[in-house]
Amino acid sequence: MKSKSYNKIAFGVILLLQIVCMIYFGNAKQGYFVDELWSYGLSNSYYHAQIWEDGALDNPEISPDMFKEYMTVNEGEAFKFGSVIYNQTHDSHPPLFYMVLHAISSCFPGQFSKWFGLIPNLLYYAVTIIFLYKIGKLIKKDNYFAFFPVLFFGFSIAAVNMVTYIRMYMLLTMWCTIFAYEHLEMMASRKIKMKNLISILLATFGGVFTHYY
Repeated sequence: MKSKSYNKIAFGVILLLQIVCMIYFGNAKQGYFVDELWSYGLSNSYYHAQIWEDGALDNPEISPDMFKEYMTVNEGEAFKFGSVIYNQTHDSHPPLFYMVLHAISSCFPGQFSKWFGLIPNLLYYAVTIIFLYKIGKLIKKDNYFAFFPVLFFGFSIAAVNMVTYIRMYMLLTMWCTIFAYEHLEMMASRKIKMKNLISILLATFGGVFTHYY
């Protein structure tokens, strides 16, 4: 019992350090890849998927306000998830990631912040780490083995990139990790429990609505 308690405390400390690490890199983030700007535009532009639609960029003078309006939620356009779904019919991805980003942006009309995208990524990251730890415990009945995948992935450049890159890949990784864990648990226990099926159902639908992979 003491060993289990120590393990939980140790895992909690590691997870906290990893989140602090990701916040550090998120705070240091400067500039955006074009796909990240599309994340905001497709989430928040009201029934206007691409900024160049309707000849919007054909004018000799292009105002900075045009880009701000494209990437932020304007007054009266908050929580318009129908717009998010419409915009994605003009793009290539399912809408779940964009709906979350739109919901957060809707709480701050007219404002743009990298943290609108980074904070949900931090949440997806934390859930991924928790299930990665659970997978490690399933693979090997050892007090310490489960910490290795948590440490190796949690502090890796891959994890940093997925958290600080404001796209849907951290969310997709979370769904895939949950999906993997539930299958491994059924294999290890040789039983199919209702909670396994429900989790697999949620992870499957979550993944389908996150990315076309």
